[in-house]
Amino acid sequence: MNEHVVSFFDSVISKQKTADLPIEILLNDIRNGKWAKQILKIRSTADKKERDLLKRKLPASTISCTTNGSHKASDVLCHSGLIQVDIDDIKQREAYQLKEELSKDPLIHSCFLSPSEKLKGTIKIIPDIKLQALQAESIAKYFQDKYKQVIDLACKDITRLMFMSFDQDLHYNSNSLVFDKIDSYPKRKNNYNQ
Repeated sequence: MNEHVVSFFDSVISKQKTADLPIEILLNDIRNGKWAKQILKIRSTADKKERDLLKRKLPASTISCTTNGSHKASDVLCHSGLIQVDIDDIKQREAYQLKEELSKDPLIHSCFLSPSEKLKGTIKIIPDIKLQALQAESIAKYFQDKYKQVIDLACKDITRLMFMSFDQDLHYNSNSLVFDKIDSYPKRKNNYNQ
């Protein structure tokens, strides 16, 4: 059964999705090298500006949702039950070591090298659009406390696109636990005029 369906785009500049796919298909494609040629070119390019241009041509996916076409917030259809985790402030050697460590964490759904050989992953969360930002902040605290790592909080955006990558040693745990800890809830305004 495919419980985590996401929207797939031909590139980050695509205005319309190509398809809705189970995340497992995309993870298998990352592991099996569907985009290996593009990724290896990015990794071997020294110039940052050129690397960024090459990355913009990569396929991407809205990991946290399916959409009604574009990757605008107004087009969100439903939550996928996943959130993307990006660790960008890490050296290549440390990324490999941390990936090994994360693969033992029962909360990690997937973990793999990004196009720039940083670290990306997915975590199962409560599939609630309104809780996405709070869950992202709680996950950031978890990574800071447990791994001393800063994750990119831009991933709290439900329509945040994740570049496809290449990592033959991608870690995938379909039986990972749901991260359901929320450190704080939104403050509700009292409405006395009801």
